[in-house]
Amino acid sequence: MQYVHTFFRILFELLFPESELEAQVRALSPDEFRRRAAPARHDAVLSGVSGSACFWYRDPLVRRALNMLKFGRRTELATPFGEALAEEIIGVLSDELPGALPPLLVPIPLSGARLRERGFNQSAVLAHATLAHIPNTLEFQGDALVRTREHVRQARMPSRAERLRNMEGVFAISNPDLVRGRLVILLDDIITTGATVRDATRALLSAGARAVHVVSVAH
Repeated sequence: MQYVHTFFRILFELLFPESELEAQVRALSPDEFRRRAAPARHDAVLSGVSGSACFWYRDPLVRRALNMLKFGRRTELATPFGEALAEEIIGVLSDELPGALPPLLVPIPLSGARLRERGFNQSAVLAHATLAHIPNTLEFQGDALVRTREHVRQARMPSRAERLRNMEGVFAISNPDLVRGRLVILLDDIITTGATVRDATRALLSAGARAVHVVSVAH
């Protein structure tokens, strides 16, 4: 399987040679990246979903770094994002009453087909990069949220209404005991219409989560 992933990485590099912007992204230190990226805090991403984003996706630097991470397998680029996500989460936790159990960090899972194609879940990679900056603060549950079915890729849905319908009932909880009574920090890389995080939030709350706050890299 590793040979397959290496093959696709080399193929990606051949088909999409590194641009000047990509070279710039790679050369920036995490601190420099964060200083140059456009910050964005988006509360209430959707009605009924509490959430916030660290950066604007329309920022070319942010967009290119995320694409390099996801499609070019440049997982080292999770470092500056993880630091920003950690700061955002600390702010969220400061506004919440402490519970008997530590809050959970739950990444949005990929579909089985996408995971096999990509070789990793970028949201899980971002979650681990985040935890490195706030150890002993959150409990990581990478398999708490599962996909119950495959769906048409959101990018192929022309309207927001279709994207919302496409994601209805996609997520379920592997074990409700994992989330019952807990504050859940739901982590995603990019929020567009919010269809994905809304259905994931529904599943978590239905399983008994005390509250869910969505945190994403970009919006």
